[in-house]
Formats: sequence, structure tokens, C-alpha cells
Amino acid sequence: MLDAYEIGDILGSGAFGQVRACWPIGEDDDHAYAVKIIDTRHASPLISPKQEAEILQSVSHPHLVELVDVFEQQDWLFVVEERIEGGELFDAIANRTSEVTESCIAVIGQQLLQALQHLHERSIVHRDVKAENVLLSTRPSVSGEWHVKIIDFGLAMRLEQFALLRACNGNSSTQDLICGTLHYCAPEIWVGKYGPGVDIWALGVMLYLALFGTFPFCDADPDVVEYMICMEGLNPPWQPVSNNSLNYRVSQSAIECLGTFLDKDPAERCGADDALQDPWFLNIDIANSLADTELKASLHVDQPIPLDVRLKAGLAASHPPVSEATEQSRTAALGAMTNQRRKPRAPSTISNSSRALSDDTTPDVAPIKAEFAAPTARTLRDLNRPKEYSWVPRDPNSYSLHWRDLAV
Repeated sequence: MLDAYEIGDILGSGAFGQVRACWPIGEDDDHAYAVKIIDTRHASPLISPKQEAEILQSVSHPHLVELVDVFEQQDWLFVVEERIEGGELFDAIANRTSEVTESCIAVIGQQLLQALQHLHERSIVHRDVKAENVLLSTRPSVSGEWHVKIIDFGLAMRLEQFALLRACNGNSSTQDLICGTLHYCAPEIWVGKYGPGVDIWALGVMLYLALFGTFPFCDADPDVVEYMICMEGLNPPWQPVSNNSLNYRVSQSAIECLGTFLDKDPAERCGADDALQDPWFLNIDIANSLADTELKASLHVDQPIPLDVRLKAGLAASHPPVSEATEQSRTAALGAMTNQRRKPRAPSTISNSSRALSDDTTPDVAPIKAEFAAPTARTLRDLNRPKEYSWVPRDPNSYSLHWRDLAV
């Protein structure tokens, strides 16, 4: 990784690692990528970074993050991906200066369904569809467009792996199959027998949050949330949390559509193929092709979502920041690995103490050229003049080569 890419500033940080800007060595960082950096010694046993990379290599879709490169170095895994510039979806939804309508949310839902359809056709289940794992290619407040991408395939699995895990676990344990984020978990996750339907449920939760400003099953007590999700016959309230916009109503077509996403019986829940044919999404396509504003209004897809609903949705979707101590520890560990990687070997003809070299003495600079960056290597080309060399410690793990031209 360090031989091919420069690593830059932090773009984000999650439970299992950092995401930083990166770009090919020698190129302008205006063409930067993003690199997900995972210390595999500290990764959760549920997370398989190598599997994440393998799955990303096998898919290609405009609404899925694109894999660029994968490197394994010591105990670190570097997953280089396209850099997605528009930020998190719900930050844009909660933007005070933007108007967000129900049709915007339908467009987002349609794109995410297309991405899930692509995964499910390849027997891949994402298993962690949630607000923070959906990014925007551009900022809608600037571009006027909503173009989303699903990221973070750390929990993704192929369907054949589910069967293997069940065979290993028997009927006594489902620990390896219980994963995801509480509010987005489908009922069947708690019994460990599930498939692609968990992604559809999670998408339904996300779209409900965007339209109503709260989760469909919500309580301060996690055990109560689990009970509400699993309780047969208990349905979402289908009421927005708005206090200031009493006239705001989510369209009936949206409610009926999300009802098929949030069916607690996985056998009855819609799949991605059927969901894309739902009238709510078809109405959006029709509305976008109409010039008649009155006819558009009759489809009830262009009503603005009140700001207070959007702000509450943004707050509910937010995730706690990684602690400063954890961030510093990760940065220090990465820095130590980087310094160790780039530490030069002192050539035998140059001691750590300064000494003068005569005109007919040529130091062995091959190790220096191999270890130092190009600017330093270029300064070592002229060896016909007497010089004084010394290794100067930069920090406990690295040194800089200093010299003085004695002929001056």
C-alpha cells in the first residue's frame, strides 16, 4: 500500500477503523480515493475484511461503492475505494437550506432497491443497511440531484455461508448470525434464520425514518425495541413526529409501499424485484415525466417534508463519534507502521556518526535510493565531490540522511 499510495487526512471513522483520503504516489491528490484502514488484530469476529474485499470485487453497480485496490500489510488491511464526495444521506436530508420532498425519498429508495437487487441476484446479503452506510455522490443542495451509494460491506455474506454457519451452530447458538444495528434489524435476525429480506426490512426502516422523522419501532430501552420489532401484530404508528406542521401527511401510496417492506413475516415481505414495481416508485417515474404541475400534485409526491421532521430524522440517524483517545490510538498505530515501513538501513560505508569522505571514496548509496523518497535520491546522484554524511534521528523509528558539501 505505502509503495503505491500516499495516505492523507481522515474522512471518517467507525467502530472498526478509519477511512482516509489517499492517492497514487506522484499524482495530484485532486484525484484522491478513499482507503478503509483496518487493524485486523482488533476487528470484530463478525467482521471479515478479506471477505468484504472479495465481495466488492465481484459486484459493480452505480449505487454501490466501487472497489479500486486491496492491500494486506502485516496486520493491516487497506481497502482502496472511490471517494464519495457528497457526505451522508441524512445530513443532506436534514439540511436547513434545502427542500426535500416525498419524491426525493422515493428516488432514493428506488436507487437503493436497484443496488440491493444487484446484490441479491448474486446471492449476497449486505446485512448492515442503515443511514450511515448510504452516501451521496454529490451534495443535493449544490447539484440538485440525489444519487446514493451503499458502502461498508464488512458484514456482507453470501447465502451459501449462511447454510454453513447454521450447520456449524446447530440449534444451540445463533451468535454468528445476529448482527446489524438494533433499529434496522428484522424480526427473523433474532432467530438466526434469514436471507435477503433483512436488507429490504432495513431499507424500509430507513425510508420510514426519512418520511416520518422517527424509527418505526422506537424506545429508549433496547429490550423494548427488540420486543416491538418481534411482537407479532404490532405495527408502526405511521405518524410523523412533526409538531409544527399539522397538515403534513405522508401519501397513502408511500405508506402501503413501506408496509410491504416492514412485513414481519419474511415469507410475505416483498423482494427487491417486486418492490421496484410498487405504485409509489412508478408514480415517481410518471410524475417526473409530467409537465402539468396540477397533475403532479394529484399524485401527492411533491409535498415538502417539514424541516422539524427532517431535523429529527437527522438526529435519529446520527451515530456517536469515535472517542478522541481511540482516534489518537489508531493514528499512532498507523504512523508507527508507516515509519517502520520507511525506516532506512544504514549503509556499511556510512556510520551513524558524521565522517568526511575523500574524493575517491564512493558510499554505497543503493540502500539509500531504495528507502528514500525521490527528492532525496536525486540529491545523491553527484558523488564526485567530498561530502560529510550523518544519520539524524527524526523520531524513535526513523532517520534522515544529512550531508554537507566539503568542497564549498
